[in-house]
Amino acid sequence: MGFTISPGEIKRVLGERDKEIKGGVDVIMVGAPGCGKTTGLVNMALLNHKLYNDVIIWRGSHDCQWGLFLNRKIDMPILLWLKKGLSYDLIDRKSGKHVNIRDYVEVREWSTTEELVDLLEHKAINVVETTPYTPRNPHQHIKFCREWIELWDDLTHRSWKDTVSIYFDEFEDLVPEGCGKDFWDAELSFSGIIRACRKNDISSFLATHSLEEVHWRIRKKIRWTIYMRGGKPTGQSAIKRGTKHLKTGEAFIEGTNFEKFSFEDMGDDLKLRAIIKVVKKEY
Repeated sequence: MGFTISPGEIKRVLGERDKEIKGGVDVIMVGAPGCGKTTGLVNMALLNHKLYNDVIIWRGSHDCQWGLFLNRKIDMPILLWLKKGLSYDLIDRKSGKHVNIRDYVEVREWSTTEELVDLLEHKAINVVETTPYTPRNPHQHIKFCREWIELWDDLTHRSWKDTVSIYFDEFEDLVPEGCGKDFWDAELSFSGIIRACRKNDISSFLATHSLEEVHWRIRKKIRWTIYMRGGKPTGQSAIKRGTKHLKTGEAFIEGTNFEKFSFEDMGDDLKLRAIIKVVKKEY
């Protein structure tokens, strides 16, 4: 489903969840803009749901990457979980006109991450909008980081038992390298939370332009790395060949036999974008 695999590298990675030691997996995709990382996340979300019936959590953003789910027929609704105090306007990229968000998704609100964990819809794609990522506003940026880290943490204490998979594009927004003390404290706690997530059947599927942009303390915790076109291996990588030869959607995985595979092309022409603002001044 969704892959051209020979002989099945992705299934080998996901198959870690079928071994005697149960638990989640951590996967990060690395590649240049336009190489197909977001499409890869969509592919893995649908495959995980099919294989394990995972509860899907998708990072919301101004770019509306969740719109790629609209490019194929799926048997799940898309729910937009909007943090209370946010304004969310949906724009048609081609015309620049406002469109009715409820023509595309159902909108629900949340106040705390603990509350959100209890409210998540298990048979839907849960797109979560937190305090918007705004690097020019350090106070808002750290709030964005803390809310996501709290969500990961609260999921480890959930009362229900279904497995969970989290999909987070542009992971460097959450755990940037070269950060200040506030970010350091948040990332120090996150490095321990990732391990707790694996033990609690929570898988993390992440994407970034460069591993060097992700804090070293966090990237050391991630088990699997998928390299796509333009993805630069770290100095410790066993990969000795480049990635420039890869086509859009093609990849190979560190720690396997490095056999090339490709994600299904669903078209990466995003038709929507969002304007997300904090309504109440909190900063």
